[in-house]
Amino acid sequence: MSLGRAVWNFMKVLFFIVMIGTVVNIVFLFSVSQPAFVTAFNAHFAAQGVTYNGVIQSAVTAGYKQGSTLSGTLGGLVYAMAGLIGFNFAAYSAGEAKNSRKTMPIAIVGSLVIGGLIFAAWAYGIYHAFGYDFFSAANYLTAAGVPSPLPIAASVNSLFTLIPQNPVVEILGALAFGLAWIWLTPTDFLPVVSNLFAWSFDRVGPARLADVNDRFHTPIKTIILAGVIGELMLILFVYTNFSVAFANTTILLNLVFFITSIAAILLPYRAKDIFELAPSWVKAKALGVPAVTLVGIFSAAVELFLLYSAFTNAFIGGAPVSYPISAGIAIAGLVIYYISKWYRKRQGIDLETVFKTIPPD
Repeated sequence: MSLGRAVWNFMKVLFFIVMIGTVVNIVFLFSVSQPAFVTAFNAHFAAQGVTYNGVIQSAVTAGYKQGSTLSGTLGGLVYAMAGLIGFNFAAYSAGEAKNSRKTMPIAIVGSLVIGGLIFAAWAYGIYHAFGYDFFSAANYLTAAGVPSPLPIAASVNSLFTLIPQNPVVEILGALAFGLAWIWLTPTDFLPVVSNLFAWSFDRVGPARLADVNDRFHTPIKTIILAGVIGELMLILFVYTNFSVAFANTTILLNLVFFITSIAAILLPYRAKDIFELAPSWVKAKALGVPAVTLVGIFSAAVELFLLYSAFTNAFIGGAPVSYPISAGIAIAGLVIYYISKWYRKRQGIDLETVFKTIPPD
């Protein structure tokens, strides 16, 4: 991350490899007939007495409902939302983009549309090859925590291995699965570093974290701090019960987007100066109401539903025992801000003034 441009050039190469492999996987799924998979599955596990229909019946006995249901579809929106998290990451690189007023809307909306289409094709390919009820039933058994007759993980990766493949297709598909995680690491790391840098630049955090290294032109101090914190969290996650703190990630993410939706609703009325500087498509009106307000209302309604789903479904939102930790994480941000506000005011710096305008970039 400290090398800056070299990292992004490396990510570009990985991006094309991952996308090519993903497309190959999707095409392969569409090329597999469900009867051929059933035959291959039954033959592979004949010695263990496991059958394709047997997996489905085991899930039905455990409570699985065959076919699609409205409640299941609505509940699945939480996962659909989580799967598309990252569309907002383009905003973190806006300051480095040329003509960001034009490129950022394309990047944000375009990533949502393209990502959504890829997810849809991927999901349809899975159901086409493995069968909707079989794939859903196999994962239901895993999620429900009941004994499953399936001796392998109910994942696309594992089920892929049961179908004879062309070696080139298999290698490209494996690269897509494996390299995607390497490619995602800097992508997920960037918002953390950007936020730490911005907080420090705005004097909410220590000013030194906003230093930019003269040689690499990157905030190395912030990058190192983020890396150290990340490693400590990873150690706690793997070797202790601290993983419960991550159980409510869905709730925290949806809460953040809900607050952002409320800000969008109020933007034309509470921050008129900022609103007037926005692009024309943001200031467009429908029935006399600014488009950004209408989008904010729709987004807030969706987020409220997702929050309700997360709180009423422990598997989606996490066990209630983890709620205090999640609440502590959210409240910590407010505590840090108001302590910084008090401290900076003693230095003659008013943080409220800092946040009344949007930075030039």
